[in-house]
Amino acid sequence: MDQASLARRIEGSLIDGTLAIIDMLNRLEPAVKRAAKTVGGGVAIAGGPGSPLSLVVGLGLHRSFTEEDMDAIEIFDETYGAGLSIRTTPFTQDRVERLASERGYRLEERIAVWYLSLTDWRSAWDRPDERVRPAGTDEEVMWAMVVEQG
Repeated sequence: MDQASLARRIEGSLIDGTLAIIDMLNRLEPAVKRAAKTVGGGVAIAGGPGSPLSLVVGLGLHRSFTEEDMDAIEIFDETYGAGLSIRTTPFTQDRVERLASERGYRLEERIAVWYLSLTDWRSAWDRPDERVRPAGTDEEVMWAMVVEQG
């Protein structure tokens, strides 16, 4: 799989998962203003006030990103007061970041996603390691605490 296809797949999974969470939250708390809008070949998602789910992803992966797309994102953000984070990929960031910069936006961070081709990969389970084993049912509380604390 080429890298652009992989980026589309990763961003698509993020979009699908976030939309499913938004749908569930809308059913649980219908009074909170949440929405999603297709824009710029991606999706703008308003997850509610202060929500980390308020983001724009997939921009420019399926078609060119335009100034009209930037207008639509800003209108959507103003409508929902979402405080959107705009995510880019190495395949789209130049155009998206240039248009955003021209409007006064500033880059907050860059995130890299590493991937591993599974063609030649061998599972760690193929090489026994006495330090690694499935958690027992009597260890559920401890396991939950470890995961919670990172």
